[in-house]
Amino acid sequence: MSDRDLPELEAEWQASQPEMQELAYLLAETEEEIRLQVNSRFKQLGDIFGLNQIEMDIVQLCFCQAIEPDLGRIFAYLQDNSSKNYVTDSLTARLFRHRNFVILKSDSPLKKWAIIKETIVHSGEQSKWEIEPFIKNWLLGFNDIDESLSHFAKFQSPQKPLPNWPLKKAILDINRIFQADSNHKIRVFAEGVGASGRKTFAACICQNFGLELLAVDSGLIPENKWVNIYMLAHRQARLSNAAI
Repeated sequence: MSDRDLPELEAEWQASQPEMQELAYLLAETEEEIRLQVNSRFKQLGDIFGLNQIEMDIVQLCFCQAIEPDLGRIFAYLQDNSSKNYVTDSLTARLFRHRNFVILKSDSPLKKWAIIKETIVHSGEQSKWEIEPFIKNWLLGFNDIDESLSHFAKFQSPQKPLPNWPLKKAILDINRIFQADSNHKIRVFAEGVGASGRKTFAACICQNFGLELLAVDSGLIPENKWVNIYMLAHRQARLSNAAI
């Protein structure tokens, strides 16, 4: 109410305190070490989905609470509300120095790809932000298939192809398209009756290009879940370096 809790006043106070300057130096050093880890899964997640710095900060904070739930007590203290023991926009903003609050736009990759779950806890209150469990596990190094896809999809292992399969021609055609435009999106149609080897054929092609194959049985997907499963399958494929 008195506007005493302002980022500018906080920065001014920190600059006047030697111990806070030392802490700020250590924090900056740690952040630089994180930034230089070019092969980390955090870096991969940001590159794959095109996350900006604010979105990366949200992911990091939600991930920290997911693996260390006791942080909730600290979050509640920082927000001066014992029931607000979760990540919010204002908490993220103040901890990462983005002024008073941050806004996730409707087209943010965090929303589009369900990387962060946003929940309204109380009407008129700030939303609760949590990292999606599959994303948390992926960041921890687990490469399992998303539980939400387990009834509809699986990774298809390549097997020995039949001699009469046109594998070489298909691979040459795909290479020719890629050479003309490396960003071209390709869809290959393999026709055949059930159990004729279409998935194995596709898996062999994917293996040639260093890709996994995520085989999705679209006939098992309920109509009311189609849009969400479509998104989750593409999210899985991006994180698993797979074709669908």
